[in-house]
Amino acid sequence: MTILPYGTWPSPITSDAIVAETVRLASVTLDAGRLGWLEGRPGDGGRNVLVRTDQAGRAADVTPSPFNVRSRVHEYGGGAYAVSGDRVWFSNFEDGRVCMQTGTAASAPMTAEGPARFADLTVDSRRRRLLAVRETHRDGSVPVNDLVAISIDDGSVRVLASGHDFFAAPAPSPDGRHLAWLAWDQPDMPWDAAALWLAELDSAGVPGAPVRIAGGSGGAAVPAKRAADGAPRRWGGPSESGVGRAARRPSRSGRPTAHCGAWSTRKDGGTSTAGTTASSAACIGPLRSSASPCGSSGRRRSDSTGADASCARGAATGAGAWAGSAWTAR
Repeated sequence: MTILPYGTWPSPITSDAIVAETVRLASVTLDAGRLGWLEGRPGDGGRNVLVRTDQAGRAADVTPSPFNVRSRVHEYGGGAYAVSGDRVWFSNFEDGRVCMQTGTAASAPMTAEGPARFADLTVDSRRRRLLAVRETHRDGSVPVNDLVAISIDDGSVRVLASGHDFFAAPAPSPDGRHLAWLAWDQPDMPWDAAALWLAELDSAGVPGAPVRIAGGSGGAAVPAKRAADGAPRRWGGPSESGVGRAARRPSRSGRPTAHCGAWSTRKDGGTSTAGTTASSAACIGPLRSSASPCGSSGRRRSDSTGADASCARGAATGAGAWAGSAWTAR
């Protein structure tokens, strides 16, 4: 009999056997009643496969082998695919290129070969383009991030915003007139100091001068999201029902803060957005309401808890309107 030290004896139960059938699920989307998600499959070399349901709810693989739907922008990745109808776009992990696939047809690369990675893919159907975060790596130098538009027709890439160390979450307004995004700089982490920026788009889809409407030093903004119903309403804070649990992050001072931002569709068909930074206070809209922690002029004033509430008016909100802000529900 062979005697071995504790923990070194052979076992028929291997780590490969344990994880081989453990499928990782991520990145759920809903488009025209069809669900989509990524499945990380250890039994297929860890490849991420895009899966979608049909109108009857039957699930099927969309991206065939050897495509791996994954991005390493910011090293964490995320937003590696986008869908619209029967067409999908995705970042292929092996070469970082954005590929397009329609139905069951073969996938084809859209972007050129090179040192760029893409993430946060977002469809801008009005202008037949994808919005994305691009990260360029060259010769071991510090990667360069920018916000870009990728033409659906020819794969050409156009820079929309630059000048920050990191970008994330491009969000076009429902009427196509504005674009919001997050940006932050070293040495900050996004949960400490990500700022929400807003810019008006010209006829070619190029942003004008952006305005910071939430976040920045001392607190982090969350991505802009579209209001679901478009009706004038109050978006509740942590004590209200019907909105969900508030996403709140500590500031560097240790005080609980939350930054809020949402597209709101006005009765005239336009859209607007605004952000609020509140300390232990609800983010409420429209901001002209007497219940708001911000006055109609956008100046700072104290909320009911005695803490200051910082308010910002988006310059491109249209007709001087304040949009409702929202706690992000988890």
